[in-house]
Amino acid sequence: MTKRQLKRIADNIVFLMNNCSPPMSKQNLADKSKVSYPTLTPILQGKRDFGVTKLIQISEALNTTPAEILNKTYAPPKLEKTLNDAKYLATFISTSSVTFCSLLKKGNKRCSKSTSEFTISCSHDPFEIIDNLKSAITSIDENIDMQDVAVFISIQEYEFRKQREELKKIANNEFCYAIIEADWKSDYLAHFKGRNGICVTINDGLSISHSTNQGETIKKTQGLGFPIADEGGNLWLGWQAIRHSIEAKEGVVKPTKLSNKILAMFNSDLSEMSEEISKSPNRIYIEASSTLKEMLYRQEPIAKSIVKNGFDKIFRKISEIDKITKQKMPICLSGDVSYLYEDLLPQERIYEPTKAREELLKTHGMSMLNDFVSN
Repeated sequence: MTKRQLKRIADNIVFLMNNCSPPMSKQNLADKSKVSYPTLTPILQGKRDFGVTKLIQISEALNTTPAEILNKTYAPPKLEKTLNDAKYLATFISTSSVTFCSLLKKGNKRCSKSTSEFTISCSHDPFEIIDNLKSAITSIDENIDMQDVAVFISIQEYEFRKQREELKKIANNEFCYAIIEADWKSDYLAHFKGRNGICVTINDGLSISHSTNQGETIKKTQGLGFPIADEGGNLWLGWQAIRHSIEAKEGVVKPTKLSNKILAMFNSDLSEMSEEISKSPNRIYIEASSTLKEMLYRQEPIAKSIVKNGFDKIFRKISEIDKITKQKMPICLSGDVSYLYEDLLPQERIYEPTKAREELLKTHGMSMLNDFVSN
């Protein structure tokens, strides 16, 4: 079994243990299942594979079935259906904090919509992603058979190939059909379909896509994930705010409102800061970035300086594209963090979309599904 499957099994067992009355301890489970404690412990940590005999022993000790323990660790075989069997089309577009679902019954002209507090990324558990997609659909219509739905998923961190392939396989089993597309590619086609341009997608990370042949070939830079790339993205901004706060605490630079507020998150203790970042770096960087944006709104000079530094790094990448293509194409800024840089971009190069990003992406996704289903 894969690491993800073992982790899912461990989570299922722990969930069942906690829902016993009273909750069952590891030692009690070891005693009842006759699986030794040293053997059981790594199983509950998702670090050890085990066979059918132990699966049955643990199931009986928990008064459940092996199927419950194996729940969501594999994709069930799909009933044979053709693409034209799809009765509904659904698009899923994620920001850095929420996902927008648009559901269209074939033959209708108006979509039903929902907004859910989850994101779609190839770094997430594929079964959890599928559960979230289904929940978003059922929040619109709880009677829909998922085998009647063709879905378009614009996904972050598309470059995680193994996870993407696993998600694609599961999604094609759970739904009538699934199209999975990189968020940066969706952004480009939604804004510049049939035209040349540069699309800068700025969320937690950063991707810069461009085309010189009306979108037939789309090239991308960055989008490899922070900290190895994606300078100027949300995580990078938070990291810069953290670095400034450390320097302020160590006396290298003068304290600022930004450094004071960030240090207060950790009781002005750099050791505590280091420990918290090591546990959950992205969460801390996102919190620090939120504080940075608050200080930017208040015209704090250091916040403005960090954002300007981020813009300079992004525009350096754009200038490299200008040099390679030997032209200065229009630029579209897209994503949750793009608004920070709008006033810094040369006005003559700004491409102004005719509709909101979510609406453009929904239209693009529906177009992709319609083309695919009709063919």
